[in-house]
Amino acid sequence: MNKKNFLGRSLALLAALALTACAEGPGGGGIGGTGKAAGPDTLIVGVVDGFGSVILNDQRFETDSATVFVDGNAAQLADLSIGMTVVARIVSADREALQLRYQPDITGTVTFVESDLSRLKVLGQTVYLNDATLFDGMAVSEIVPGISVEISGNRNADNEIVAGYVRRPADATRAFIVGRVENSAERGRATIGSALIDASGLAAELGISEEEYQDTYMEHGALVRLEATISDTNGNGDQQVLLTAIDISPVTQPPYNAGDSVQVQGVVGADIGNGTYRISDVTAMVNSDTRAVTSFGLPMAFPEDPRNRPVLLDGVAQTANGTVVIEQIQFLDEM
Repeated sequence: MNKKNFLGRSLALLAALALTACAEGPGGGGIGGTGKAAGPDTLIVGVVDGFGSVILNDQRFETDSATVFVDGNAAQLADLSIGMTVVARIVSADREALQLRYQPDITGTVTFVESDLSRLKVLGQTVYLNDATLFDGMAVSEIVPGISVEISGNRNADNEIVAGYVRRPADATRAFIVGRVENSAERGRATIGSALIDASGLAAELGISEEEYQDTYMEHGALVRLEATISDTNGNGDQQVLLTAIDISPVTQPPYNAGDSVQVQGVVGADIGNGTYRISDVTAMVNSDTRAVTSFGLPMAFPEDPRNRPVLLDGVAQTANGTVVIEQIQFLDEM
């Protein structure tokens, strides 16, 4: 089974589990599964499943005193929608969300669309659509070259975006990517996803070389928000593009401390090595005590290669904003 179809089937099953797990709130319930309840100090990464407060990972949290951020700017709870992937900081013992952050993964103009509408390109990023992708206020048939879209989802093991939520952006003039910088051995050849980054203009403003700018502001592996324009499409919107950087800024997520609980729903992405993976921009590590379970909570062997599979994990942070040791990982495509 090819990667596209596998991801589509996996995330479609995830959506089905989300709708059948509980009947709480609009849109069904949570993600489903047997993840432990959030403790008094918890970071949660998950998809909004409902409101009337907010439902994340099959759990309801009060939002009376929550601060909400959208794309780094102060916002209201009403600015969030079902289907968005958000990061939540849960601090109080009464299950109150103190901070909710939604950061679109990409906003920009579509330059290429696969004939079967399963794959597209936006700012040089490969984006997969599937049966679980939620389209807010638009239909999938409206996705054509030239249209501007806002997309929320997860990066897979190939640094491509698996879209969970798509809508037209409020401001179609904005164009930005959120992703991790990859710096090649060839200096000045930084990329995000499959797009090359030209930061020479930003470096010139500071009076430094592009290599110095890269070392200071585009550290390898850093999670950043890149605002850019497409400088070169090589005559084909499905080819690698060169992006001229207008602004580069770090992406701020709610912090977590050593010993805090962390819950993450997402797709297993990059294999960092030594049993460590990147899942929804959280660095998570498997050890000998990690429990692997099926979508129904039954014990299973940890897969030899878990990449690109939808999961729900519970873990404990080892350091502030650092690696999370996975206590339990639930493979939502494993029956």
